[in-house]
Amino acid sequence: MVAIPSLGRIQNQAIQCIHRMIVSTTAAEAIDLRWENAYPTGYCRNRLVRRFLSDPQWTHLLFVDSDMAPAADGLDRLLEVGAPIVAGPAPILMAGGTRDHPMARLTTNVMDMVGPDRDGRAAELNDESELNGAALRWTYRDWEDWPSEPFHCDATGVAFVLIQREVFERMEPPWLQFVEQPDGRPTGVDAYFFRKARQHGYRLTMQPTASCDHIKAVDLTHLEELLAGVSARRRWPVPPGTTIPNTVVLACTSDAWSSLPTTEALLTWQGAFPGCLTVRSVIALSPREALARFMHDPLWTQPDWTHLLMLGPDVVPERETLASLAAVDAPLVSAVTRRQSPDGLVYGFAVTNPETGRAGPPRVLPSAAFTRPAEVYSVDLSCALVTRDALDGLSTFVADSATEADPDASFSDLLCESVRARGRKPIVIPATVERWAEVGLLGLLRLKQQLADGRAGETAGQAPEPALALAR
Repeated sequence: MVAIPSLGRIQNQAIQCIHRMIVSTTAAEAIDLRWENAYPTGYCRNRLVRRFLSDPQWTHLLFVDSDMAPAADGLDRLLEVGAPIVAGPAPILMAGGTRDHPMARLTTNVMDMVGPDRDGRAAELNDESELNGAALRWTYRDWEDWPSEPFHCDATGVAFVLIQREVFERMEPPWLQFVEQPDGRPTGVDAYFFRKARQHGYRLTMQPTASCDHIKAVDLTHLEELLAGVSARRRWPVPPGTTIPNTVVLACTSDAWSSLPTTEALLTWQGAFPGCLTVRSVIALSPREALARFMHDPLWTQPDWTHLLMLGPDVVPERETLASLAAVDAPLVSAVTRRQSPDGLVYGFAVTNPETGRAGPPRVLPSAAFTRPAEVYSVDLSCALVTRDALDGLSTFVADSATEADPDASFSDLLCESVRARGRKPIVIPATVERWAEVGLLGLLRLKQQLADGRAGETAGQAPEPALALAR
């Protein structure tokens, strides 16, 4: 039985990979796919275990998380091990750093316990406090920090784990449970399960050939923080005497929810600049869609506001972002973001190549000398402050871009072209903001390993750097 716990949604790539795995298996005689939509996660997983145990025809339960993308032969790779509990490794993101300087860590869900049974001896767990993980610490193995053959470890995430029926039958429910320890540290449902399984004599076996991809949201702007472990944040000091004009903040959301960091920044701005800031949250996939809807808002025709700050649904601004943008006197000012393109990962603005005369987005920040606002050819509006008069002709830009293959890029080009026609160029300030996209962590983890081994080959940073004209 393939069991998918969820909160009502599943990642598209995940379900495609799970379906491909199910139809590709040659080792399983029969497969049933079940899912539960419930919270908390331990309750959801226990419901799936009960469904599994209620039908004796099923001999194995395969937990697959709703954001995991297993290989086509993933199930067969787990079955060939023949162990009571066997899992495939997967990359994970772990939060770290501080509030002002976040630094996520990219590692794997292969966990070893720092304690007396780290050497592989059977755990001696005789009371509930030990089961709940009291006085325990865990270490995480980096990618390929394990043998090529199946091996034992102490725990993993219950993200791609095959468990034989006898394991659940010998254990008393709840099989998986979240526990908060007296000192406030959590014991997750996964660590709880594997500790409880060891009480009953079962060891976790990892099958390194059954690795899964893990689809997670990643900040593309500061990707170096994951790959090289160095800070990629650029904060441009706000010049003294900067004032905030009467501004409308048009914050896009892909649904009715906003990220807490974005909400915190908006609330901070409203408290710091009372009377000159109006926030509009708009359900839209891009600033172009948000602007098209904003033209029907009564606020559009009110004369009070002079500037409009656009925030894409994938952008998380910082507390200093608004003031940093407002410090530059220009029709269109943008912060630095990164985005995905058909050519790979590029920055969200375009510069003119002095050799070819063509404009295009750079793959790396042009130079270490980028410490002042700089003139560029165009920006993509994901985090941009625009003056009201620069929006003249907005309805025409929206209509003309609607039939293009990439309406959002076309709209940005038209707006930037209008700004250049007025004798000014868009400006980029040397300050970065987060820009998130869902990617497969497995590819990033392998790239991190290649960079650590010096095997990454030619990178975009080796290409000639376009020049930036410093703005007045």
